[in-house]
Amino acid sequence: MATRNSYMPNQYTAISVTQQLHPIFSKNLTGKLWTNAIVRGTAKYSSAILSGAAVVVWTGAVGSIGNAYAITFTDANGRYAVTVKTSNNNIAIKIYG
Repeated sequence: MATRNSYMPNQYTAISVTQQLHPIFSKNLTGKLWTNAIVRGTAKYSSAILSGAAVVVWTGAVGSIGNAYAITFTDANGRYAVTVKTSNNNIAIKIYG
């Protein structure tokens, strides 16, 4: 029987993501057993935690919010997590707070 780890997606961490004009986080994602990955991070502006901020994720080219791959919100501690497909290795994240 396979271990539990073989059923879990890879996890990628965006540490202290900060607000900028351009995509603020870029990461190459590679899938192994799963075609999904969990991207998690903390939204900050300067040193302030952004609670209740919108987190918008694109795969491939960055466009408008309307064509975003995923949209989520930060919790009271500025933390967020979103699942993305690893078939497109480029992701971009913007924080709106």
